[in-house]
Amino acid sequence: MPEISIIIPVYKVEKYLCRCVDSILNQSYSDYEIILVDDGSPDRCPEICDEYAKKDSRIKVIHQKNSGVSAARNKGIEASSGRYLWFIDSDDYIIDNAFDVICQFIKMDFDVLSTGKVPNVEYASEIGSINQKKYVLLNSDKEKELFLSKIHGKNLLPYSWEKIFKASLIKDNNLKFDTALNYGEDSVFNYEALFLSDKIIFSEEIIYVYFQRDDAASKTIGKNFTLDFVKVLEHNCVNREKIINKYSSDYKKECIEDESRFVLEKLFCIIILNRLYRSGAQKKYKLFKHIASMDFIRNCFTKFDINIMKSNSLDWCMLWAVKHRLYFAGHLICKYILFK
Repeated sequence: MPEISIIIPVYKVEKYLCRCVDSILNQSYSDYEIILVDDGSPDRCPEICDEYAKKDSRIKVIHQKNSGVSAARNKGIEASSGRYLWFIDSDDYIIDNAFDVICQFIKMDFDVLSTGKVPNVEYASEIGSINQKKYVLLNSDKEKELFLSKIHGKNLLPYSWEKIFKASLIKDNNLKFDTALNYGEDSVFNYEALFLSDKIIFSEEIIYVYFQRDDAASKTIGKNFTLDFVKVLEHNCVNREKIINKYSSDYKKECIEDESRFVLEKLFCIIILNRLYRSGAQKKYKLFKHIASMDFIRNCFTKFDINIMKSNSLDWCMLWAVKHRLYFAGHLICKYILFK
């Protein structure tokens, strides 16, 4: 059994795939397997994957028809045999000696290791450093729930590639990436994994290089604004609220408030409305009113007091108008002030 299973979905990354795989193979550490999941890529990626598998017995290749990144990751989970799982995107790469860092934390028997950022928590079981890089350890239900009740403001939910998971945590609880989501699927998966974890470590060590492409799915999804995009976000929010209701206990109210504030401040104001008003969509007021009337937006006003926000902010003014169903006023604020 390898220590770490590295799961890499592959689709239209012919220019970047070798850099990604080579960054792993060039490490001095060797106790891993690489699972390349070719998601029906129409370029030379399938052949490149097979060539790597012929050269190195630690590399497995799965070919499937195009089903999306979530389905590819789920297939990789099924095929994995390592004690830990690491999801790496095929256009990114890892730094030299990345595994040396990971192995130092494996000795601490973590359930989830998150790298690159350390939250400011004074209630952690342990705060220390490795290689002069700070880490914090959450090791009790109270610490974990208190942290998760404020997680949205810490920007630590997105991106599975910055986290390493104990395989038993994922497999024993049958955790899967939601194939109905093509935006924010990482955050839902990570949220549930964190709730289920007994030991969570956050380290400021940077072991991964994220390569931002102009043609990446996360960059192109908002170019042509559609209500289907909003429905994806609604589905994402519904999933996260289900997770809170399923796992949270002492800090359930705080978790719901944190989620609701995130939906209003980030998803609604920054992601949805920003994209709507900066798109070429016609009848923006009609779309604004439709979205602002959706249950997943309306319900947030009953769970989060927007007066906690700065009442002199333009976002607050727009949200106040939406809360009181003054949709045209909210539309005018967006059109002529917030997103002019």
